[in-house]
Order: sequence, then C-alpha cells, then structure tokens
Amino acid sequence: MLSHHRRRYVIECLGHYESPMSLPDLADECVVMEHGCALDDIPAEAVRDMYMSLYHSHIPHLVEIGAIEYDQERDLVTAGPAIAELHTHMDLSRRSLCDTAERALKALRNAISTDDGGCGLTIAHTRETLRNMGYDEDAVRQLIRHLERTGYIHFVDDCIRLVD
Repeated sequence: MLSHHRRRYVIECLGHYESPMSLPDLADECVVMEHGCALDDIPAEAVRDMYMSLYHSHIPHLVEIGAIEYDQERDLVTAGPAIAELHTHMDLSRRSLCDTAERALKALRNAISTDDGGCGLTIAHTRETLRNMGYDEDAVRQLIRHLERTGYIHFVDDCIRLVD
C-alpha cells in the first residue's frame, strides 16, 4: 500500500500541511522531497512528471484504500479516513529499523556528508560504502531494499537519497 516513496510523500505532506492541498501544490512538495533541494532548482520536466505520476497512479491508489480523497473538479486532495493509520504504520516502520540497518544508514549519512556530488549518493557509491563495512553483495542488496521499503531511502535516477 505504501511501497512507493511517492505515496509516502503524499501522506507526509497531507500530515504536515493544512488539508486540502491542490494537486499541483502537492506535486511541488513531493518533488522537493524527492530531489532534496529547492523547487527552483528542479527541472520543470521533473515537476510535471511528478504531477502526472501522482494523478495517474498514486492518487487513485490512495483514494482506493481510503487514505485520501480527491476532488477532480477542484483538483484538491484531502486526508481520508485511513490516513491516521498510515501515519502510524510509517512511524512504526521507521522505528523498527534493525541494528544492522541502523549502522548502514549511519554510514550512508556519513558518506553523503563527505561526498560533494549533490545528488545524495550514487548507487555504486552506496554499494561501495556498505561493502567497506564488511557486507557481501547479497547483504548489500537486502539492506538497500530494507531501507527503501521502510522509507529511509529512495531512488532518483542513478542516485539514492536519504529521507530524514
């Protein structure tokens, strides 16, 4: 239900800002979360892609599960009856990070602070950082998958961004 980071962004935005939000405003906030920089620094194409992705895929799914309500005529998104449960689920998922994943996440945060690439970490740099911690390739794959599922990282192009 919240396997895609963009759905989690929608839930987070509606929890953070006053509901309702126009879909274009919601798309702007989500693309800022995804790219980790100011809206002015994000290409217009990326903003348009976010809007289209939300409109065609993620908003209908979240409406279907009762997380949000969408007024297509007014292009407004509001919190639905199931949103509180999803907030709780997201909080518990983040808190249930195992010790191994916590150490991996700390190492990735340290790697980002020393990397001046501007995109977070490349996937190759992420894998290298985790291998340098002593993890084999299978463990690296599992850790990256776990961190993505729990909402701590998401993929943007060939980079991994950490979510605070």
